[in-house]
Amino acid sequence: MPRKPPVTLDGETGKPIPLPPSDRRLATVKDVRVALAGLYRDARTGKVDTQDAARLGYLLNLIRQCIVDGEIEVRLRALEQKGTNQ
Repeated sequence: MPRKPPVTLDGETGKPIPLPPSDRRLATVKDVRVALAGLYRDARTGKVDTQDAARLGYLLNLIRQCIVDGEIEVRLRALEQKGTNQ
């Protein structure tokens, strides 16, 4: 039987709180930093459960690392091409 994804419940009604659609782009390390800062603020103010924030923070860190790795790959490729053209 497939597991249902975890949900956040409204403290007063007990009904699930729907996740807002994400319109945030995560194309640069700065974008991820801004997202992490917002997530931190939401966790500190109680808008996001701290366990959920930790999980989302982990995923944001993976996205950040992929961005960094991609930038390094592009730079390395450029250096390799520059070396073969000399």
